[in-house]
Order: sequence, then structure tokens, then C-alpha cells
Amino acid sequence: MFNSFTKTTILSLAILIILGSCNPPSVQKANQHYKMKEYAVAADMYAKVYKNSKTPKKDKLTSAINAAEAYYYNHDYKNALKWYSIAIQKGAKDPMFHYKMGECLKMTGKYTEAILKFQEYRKMQPEDPNSAIMIEGCELALKLKDAKTRYHIQEFKPANEPSGSKVKSDDFSPMWANKKRTAIVFTSDRPKGESSAQYKWTGRKYTDLWMIEGQGKKTTVKWGEAVLLPGANTDYNDGTATFDEKFTKMYFTQCNGIKGNEKKCKIYEARKSGKEWDITPKPLPFCTDKYNYGHPSLSADGEKLYFASDMPGGLGDTNTHDIWVVNYVKRGKTWGDPVNLGPVINTKANEVFPYIFEDGTLYFSSDGHPGLGALDIFSAKGSGLDWEKPENMKSPLNSAGDDFGLILDPTKEKGYFTSNRSASGKADDNIYEFWMDPLVFTLSGVITDCKDGKKLTKALVIISNNHDSSKIRVYTDKNGYYKVTLKVNTKYELFASKRDEYYYDSKEEYVSTMNLEQSQDFKRDFCLKNQCNDIFILPIYYGLDSSNIYTRSESKRVLDDLIATLKKYPKMAIELGTHTDCRNTFDYNKALSQRRADSAVAYIIKGGINPFRLDARGYGESQLVNICECEGGKVVPCTEDEHQQNRRAVVKVMNCDFKWTKETIKVMNDSALTGGPINSPFLADARKKYLEDKKNLPKQELDPNSKEAKQALIDEMKEKYDMIPVTKSRDKYSVMGKIGKKSIKFDFDSEETGIIIPEATVVQLITSKSITVNDFIESAKPYQLPDGTKIKGKSFDVKEIAFGDIKFTNVRCVVGTGSIKKAILGTSIFENYLSVTIEGNNLLLEKKPK
Repeated sequence: MFNSFTKTTILSLAILIILGSCNPPSVQKANQHYKMKEYAVAADMYAKVYKNSKTPKKDKLTSAINAAEAYYYNHDYKNALKWYSIAIQKGAKDPMFHYKMGECLKMTGKYTEAILKFQEYRKMQPEDPNSAIMIEGCELALKLKDAKTRYHIQEFKPANEPSGSKVKSDDFSPMWANKKRTAIVFTSDRPKGESSAQYKWTGRKYTDLWMIEGQGKKTTVKWGEAVLLPGANTDYNDGTATFDEKFTKMYFTQCNGIKGNEKKCKIYEARKSGKEWDITPKPLPFCTDKYNYGHPSLSADGEKLYFASDMPGGLGDTNTHDIWVVNYVKRGKTWGDPVNLGPVINTKANEVFPYIFEDGTLYFSSDGHPGLGALDIFSAKGSGLDWEKPENMKSPLNSAGDDFGLILDPTKEKGYFTSNRSASGKADDNIYEFWMDPLVFTLSGVITDCKDGKKLTKALVIISNNHDSSKIRVYTDKNGYYKVTLKVNTKYELFASKRDEYYYDSKEEYVSTMNLEQSQDFKRDFCLKNQCNDIFILPIYYGLDSSNIYTRSESKRVLDDLIATLKKYPKMAIELGTHTDCRNTFDYNKALSQRRADSAVAYIIKGGINPFRLDARGYGESQLVNICECEGGKVVPCTEDEHQQNRRAVVKVMNCDFKWTKETIKVMNDSALTGGPINSPFLADARKKYLEDKKNLPKQELDPNSKEAKQALIDEMKEKYDMIPVTKSRDKYSVMGKIGKKSIKFDFDSEETGIIIPEATVVQLITSKSITVNDFIESAKPYQLPDGTKIKGKSFDVKEIAFGDIKFTNVRCVVGTGSIKKAILGTSIFENYLSVTIEGNNLLLEKKPK
């Protein structure tokens, strides 16, 4: 991998020159190793020079500084911290040493101490913004320390050199190596690689591409031994590969050149030939000899290659790396000019190891964005130069160390990544696997009687969502309890009812799973009531000295809601009373409020409500809600807002058992609500006009035991409900349906939303030509039925399902697999009905009011 920390100071270089000219040979050798970036060897030599009693005092400071720097660049943060501390005690003045001590503390998980050290540095260098970024990262780490997470991680031992091995190695940057994702290519400097030579920077072998393959089911994969990727390695550093969608073309990082005579890293292409890979002799055309290019990641369509580079045009200096993208030019069959992803993704520090997922999400590692350690893994959505702000993937994927080289399975809930996390501050890169707990949302509650708290059995909870018109219908058990499972990123509205016993439905409740990252159990309890004495204020506002509601759309919407309520409760009768403030005379306000009440009631009647269920009453200023009086000896000055409180419309529910009979008509000129004289001449006239239409007359009352009465009851039921016959066996209800020529017995399940048809029945539907393979919806995973028929996916559309005379068109169904042997009828097919209940031998589908 690229070294993430390549800052060197002029002071360090000056010290090297001084030591090289006047110190013993051991120091000269240390300087040589340091200049060659062989930091592991150099660090230990400088430490020995410092501890040597013969070393002059004047040289101890420079030895301590160089030891600290060498340990730092070799990622040995524990020893780096020790030697920076010694150097500062000996008089080192460079503020950067305090900054690097903060980094070392951060990368060993000592976040509180790191914050203090970065604060020290900020006092010394207030113009440097990096201290604020580091402090923010430490604060984030402390915040996330005890946070809940869905992630589980463990070391992926099959790809890592055994922990008991005497020779340490770095194993990093996993990448899928076949379509089934049962093979992984990764980078390692373990022994028995392509070359036996030593890479002096690390003191280990050169890195190579290795592959590991697994066999068995996804949940019980058995991984084999890691082997060198045939033909893909040179005698020098090779690593960090990416493949095209066919896994016949590979791009990878190669450092030092194929022949070992180059100083930089470049990206090469290799093509598969049989079981081996052939490396193209030249690097990709945009790679020059002056800069480093590596960590390639190819887009799903093969047209974009993301990579990291220290080439000019980035946001940092030539010691830091940015992420770039280059497009493939089909006409020229070559790669174009690289484009920097810009300041949203890149910073003045390092952005490396990009991984472009198939949905276009970019994952990468950075030590420039606020993070928990050195390199943290981030994700960002976007394309081209337009990216959203990167999100830190948080703990446990990120740690105090370097975390990078992420890959994901199609669900994004499983994958692999690299980390050198260790409390000791020095650890090898190892590959880890991770998986996520499923995101589960449940909704439960208890339905009770509002008056006595009695728990209600078989109360109905109806749940609708913001994505489609489907509804979840669930009934309470003997303890009044219900529970359902909810979908992710969905808003829900729900209410409870038991209309055979309770007049009112409950008030609506709301639940949202939008953008939630942790599973959650929602609780929503309801109570139902029968009382019929509700009083509520309507937010209806009239123009000054006006009774016309038609000029105010918001008032019309309020009355539309009232009309819907009256249609929902056909036995409800109300008084609509309006009130004025005290301004103008008492008699004038009385008449004005009556006109306003008449205007509102006229709108309700026009909406299809029987005028005998309504009373319009104007109260004028007779029932002020405050002390704003304007006449007599108590004139009180009031604000406009205080006067507005008095200008209101009030609905009183006066009757919940309104019966439309001849007896009701006999009191046409009385209030059907109070028995007193009718208050509104307008309403009396409206009632006369209503009766002029014979269709509005009440039906003749019959002997309830007569055939006519029973038929009338049936007719009334048919007017209110569509009915589907059901049969009961134990606790299950079944209905007979028909798709094309095929009759199907469905088990009705009120807790299931969709329609599930078992595989064997689907085969019969295709054989009988009731459906065709073209009716199936294409999905990412085609499916094969038991008879060998190949279908595009498990979902399919049925042109018509008939339950006797009741027919439903364009119905979405799903193939039931595994243990599903019977067809299941869920509730989504009934989405255009108000409710679905079972009474006797019928499934009652309550129609919506016309």
C-alpha cells in the first residue's frame, strides 16, 4: 500500500547531513537506510546510537528525532511516541513533533490525550486547519465508543498468515475474483512469494497477488490455502487488483517496474489466458515516470477506472495522494486523461484505496477527513465531480489504526476490509470479514376501551404507507395485543377500530423508519370509545364581514374533511355553530354568524350529506371565549389575535344513532338534534328540497321477521359491502378464487400483504395457459420452476383473479418456494376497500362512500 504518512521536515534532512559527516559508521549506515526509506532498519540503528554511552550529548537530540521519524514512517506508533517525547525533552522545537505525537496517540486509541496534544499544536500553529480536523476525529471516536452498531467483525484467518507464524506479513486489499464471489484476490508480503529478495523499506518480502478460493454454501464456505495468482506477479511489489465484470481482465498496482528499474508505482493491465494471467508490458497510458499511480477500481460497466495518485492537480502536495477517475475511450480503445474527484472527496492529506460499488457509491480511505484513526473508510454517493459529503463508516469498521481496502457483497451487508488495528500501536495489516445484523422494525401495541381500560379482542389495526396504496390489516389477540413487521425507509399511518362494538375509530398515529440505522421496536397503543358528545373547533376563517367560504381554499379543505367524517359515520348528526367577535352590534353579529353557519352547511349538503343530520346555528358574540367585550360598561381593548379567538366555528356531535325514517321527516321544522325549533330558515328550505327527490326518501319500515325485511337487510349489506364466501377449518379461513381456467383454494391471512402462489400451482397456471412466462417480472436473479421452466423472476402479474362475481385486475403475485405448499391471500388486493372483516361465512369488504 501507499505509505499514508510521507511528511518530512527540513530539520530532519539537516540532521541527516550533520550526522553523516561527523558520526561513527553506525550512524552513517542509519542515515543511508533512512535515505533509502528503509525505516525499520534505520529506526533501530538510531535508537542504538542514542543509547550508546559514547555518543556525544550534542548528537543525542538528532538521534532521538531521527529514531522517532523512522518509527513513525514505519507505522510503529508506540515507539514513535516514545522517541518524539524523548526528543522534545531534549530540546526539539519543531511544532510538527507535537502534531505527530497527537497522531500517534490517536492511532493507539488514546483519544483524550490526543486531543490535548493537538490543542498544544494549535497554540503553536493556529493557522494550520489540520489540528481542528484531528480533534474532530478524536471527538467522533469518543462519541462512537459505546454506540450501538449492526456490524460484527472478525479476522478472516484463511487469508492471513497464521498468527503463530514466526515470519510476520501484511495481508491487505481483498477483491472479488469470480462472479460467484467464492474467490478473493489479495495482496501479501508473506514468504514463498514470486521473489526471495527482501524489500528494504519494510525488511520483508516484496508484495504479490495471492488468491484464495472457497467451496460450499454461502453460510458454510470452506476456504482453501492461499496460492500465488498464476502469471500475475513480478519480482517486485505487486498488489491491489480490480477486475472487469467477466473476470478476464485485471488492473493492478506494480511498483519498481516489471524489471525493478523504476522508482514509482504504476497501473498495469493483465488478461486471462487459460488459468494464468498475461501482464501487458507497458503500464496504462496516463501513468508517467514522475508520479505514483495505484489502487485501481473499475466501474461495473468497465468504462471508468478510479485510482489514487500523487500527480499534480490534487489538493495536497506531492507527498499526498488524491483519488482520480479516468474514462475509457471506446473509439480509440484507450484510456483518456485523469480527472481529480475534487474537494468534496479529496483533502490536503491522503485519499486512497477507492472501491466503486455497482450502484455508483464510492468507498475510499482517508486520513484527511475527520476519522477515528489514521486511514478511515468513508462512503460517498455521486458521480463525475458531483459528490455528496463523505460519510465515515464508523466503528467497528474503522478503528484507531489504518482501515482500508473494503469490498462488499450485493446486499452491502457483508464484505471484507483491511486493518492494522492494535492497542500496542504496531500491528500488521490483516484482512477482516464483516457482516451486519438484519435491520428489523416491529410495531406492536394494545387496544383498550377508553373508559374502563378493558383489552379488546379482534380489534382491527389498519396500517398504510407512503410508498404505495397497500395496507397492513392485523387483528388483536385475546389480550388486545397486535404486532407487525415494518419495512425500512418507510412512513406509516395507522389507526384502530372495532366497528361492531365501538362507534369511533381511534385517532391516527404515525411511525417512520426513514434513515434509521438500528433495529427498533415501535409501540403504539390505542383506545376506542362510544361516547357521543365530542366538541371540536374547525379552523374556518371568513373574510371581513363575509360569510362566503368559497373564497378560501383552506376553509373548503376543512369542510371536506368534515364531510368525509360524516360519510364514515352515517349515524352521526351534528350542529355547526359559528361565532363572531364583539365588534359591530349584537344583532348584526347574530345575523352574520347565522349566514356563516348556513354557508358552511350548504357546502356540506352539496358534498352529499342528508340535511336532516345537520343543524346550522349562529351564536354571534353571545359566547366569547375571553374578556374582549365591546358594548355596555365593560368595553375591553383587545388585540387582533384576541378578537380572532372569538371568531370560530364549532362542531358539536349531538347524535350517534341518527335514523332516517318517516318520523324524522315529521319534525322537519324542528332541530333533529335538540327537539327545539329550527334556527335556520335556509336549512328548513334545504330539507324541503331534499325531500323533493324521491330517491332521498326513507325506505318503508318492515316487520324485521318478514321476508321483505330480510331481503332489505341483504340489499343493505350488498350496498355497503362486497362479500366473498369463506370456509373455516380450525383457525384458518379459505376462499375459492379463479385465475384464467384454474380454480385455486387460498388461505386468507390478514397479516400477509401480498398474494403467494406455490411453485406447483404456478406450473399448472402456465400449463393451462392462464398465465405465460412473459407475465413474470425481470429481476437480478432468474428462477427455474420444478418442471424446468425458466422465469425472469419470482414476481408475476395476473390479468384477473375472480372470487365469484367479485373480480380484481392486474394483480401482482409471488411464487412461493420452500415450505409454502398452499396459496395465500393477503390484504393488498383489497386496498380500495375501507376495511376487511370476516362475519359468519363471508369475507366482508367495506366499500368506500361514493
